[in-house]
Formats: sequence, C-alpha cells, structure tokens
Amino acid sequence: MARFLVIDDDNTMRGLIVATLEHAGHVVDQAASGCEALALFRQRPADVVITDIVMPDDSIVEVIALRNEFPLVPFIVTSGLVANTPRTKEIEQFLGARRMLPKPFNLADLLGVADEVLAEQDARVPLPRRKP
Repeated sequence: MARFLVIDDDNTMRGLIVATLEHAGHVVDQAASGCEALALFRQRPADVVITDIVMPDDSIVEVIALRNEFPLVPFIVTSGLVANTPRTKEIEQFLGARRMLPKPFNLADLLGVADEVLAEQDARVPLPRRKP
C-alpha cells in the first residue's frame, strides 16, 4: 500500500483517479489546486504525486513549489489534448516527471504506471515511512 496525492482541477477526473487508486488498495489524498496540494503534502507526505499540468498558472506555480520543496518524491503528470505544447513539455520537464499519461487514459494504464513508479522508487534510496 502506498500513499498518493492526486492534483487535478477537474472534479470528475480527480474523483476517477482517486477511486481507481483506492480500489487498488492505496491511500489517496486529493487536491483541486496546487496551493491546496502543497498544504496537504506538508501535513501528510505522499509516496507519489499524480498531477494534471493543464491547470491555471497560479496552481502550476504551487505544484512546482511542491516539487522544489520535496525533490525526491516521484511525479506522474497527466495532460489533455495540449500535452505536446512547449508550455506543457516545459512544465513536465521542470517537475522531473517519471511518467506522462495523456488524457484520456485507460484506468488499467494508470495503475500500471503507478506500479512502475512505485517499483522504481523502491529500488532507489528509500524515503522515510510515514504512518498512514
């Protein structure tokens, strides 16, 4: 079981990702904005962050702040149709994303990518474990 933080300003998409991860047995926190996510992560750090990168600019700035404050946490980024624009590619690279999931994505692919990132993280220097 791992703890995830899901950041997406689309309530439906965020709810779908959260429900999928919880059904797979993970603990999931969720945030509708980067500001909310940063505050939540400081209270309850996650093993993996899954974030949309097509959100209002102020929200993305806070997601980048989260990355800067917690550089060892792996990020999975999601994006809609504009995934290949220079702006989204820049954000993806700046976040050091381990994986990119273009929307719409298959929920099985989401779980597969989450498992891959967790396995990679387990192979790296372990992060301190937190109480759920």
